[in-house]
Amino acid sequence: MASMVRSRLADFFREAIAAGWIQSNPAEVTKVHGLRTKRARLTLDAFQQILKEAEKDKRRTWVASALKLALLCGQRREDVANFTPDSVRDGYLWVLQEKTGMRLKLPLSLKLDALPQTLGDVIEECVSSGVAKPEGIVHARQFGHRVFPGKHLRPPLLTRRAFADARDRAGITGENPPTFHEIRSLAGRLYEEKYGERFAQRLLGHKNAQTTALYLDTRGAEWMSIELPSERGMGGV
Repeated sequence: MASMVRSRLADFFREAIAAGWIQSNPAEVTKVHGLRTKRARLTLDAFQQILKEAEKDKRRTWVASALKLALLCGQRREDVANFTPDSVRDGYLWVLQEKTGMRLKLPLSLKLDALPQTLGDVIEECVSSGVAKPEGIVHARQFGHRVFPGKHLRPPLLTRRAFADARDRAGITGENPPTFHEIRSLAGRLYEEKYGERFAQRLLGHKNAQTTALYLDTRGAEWMSIELPSERGMGGV
């Protein structure tokens, strides 16, 4: 019951944030009772394996591009699915987060060391599919007679088709394997490593650092590097 009440209050306050009445969500900083997240974190190595499998899919050529777009922009699957060509203008990807109402402008020059392309490069890859006027940046391509080229792809397709199928082919299984949403956490961790936690918080669209900290928590999925201090730092020992 405590978890249900907390969840409902968090939804109420998110609506208040979207309406501009308040700046932070007091429900999100309260203690979570009796819940333990079971979903495994997605590591960079696992993502690259999944992407490699996705690139082999000649039937659904949009899959690999969608995964790269999700990693570089760090947004939720609903937002990735809702991006349209009109979302790109003046050198930015303009994001209106469906869940929170947060408004972001992501530079098309945005880049991670994990991929050779910039955000703008991947968007160009998505829209250069040969479809004259696609509804979405990530959109259906012609294959057989049942696909309507240029149509928006529903968010569940990103989860089941763009990610889960490639994940399973890559052999990344287990009791609770990572889902498409874990790309967002991976993006946050990679951007935090490259540009700092404040940058990651702004990119994810979080009002408070506590929420960002939840995303940046690896849940033990990644190895922690322990560096030896310098001799000067050791007092000459």
